[in-house]
Amino acid sequence: MLDDELAGSRVTVEMGPFSAMILVAAVQYTLRHDALPGGRDAAMAAFGSLLNQLDPLLAQYPGALEIILSQNPPTP
Repeated sequence: MLDDELAGSRVTVEMGPFSAMILVAAVQYTLRHDALPGGRDAAMAAFGSLLNQLDPLLAQYPGALEIILSQNPPTP
């Protein structure tokens, strides 16, 4: 699967703003607790592109962005 992803395999997912916020919270939790075997680097590699794609949607909700920024785990 990773080889396919690195080769450019993609899927489009429809998501509303609340679901996007919940997804961001789950990613932040994963980063805070090093929940992936590869640690923070693996999590950012897995989720960074996804989070970037949610930025335009969440930018419509300044309060949501404040919450997201306040919950970002500190850089080690």
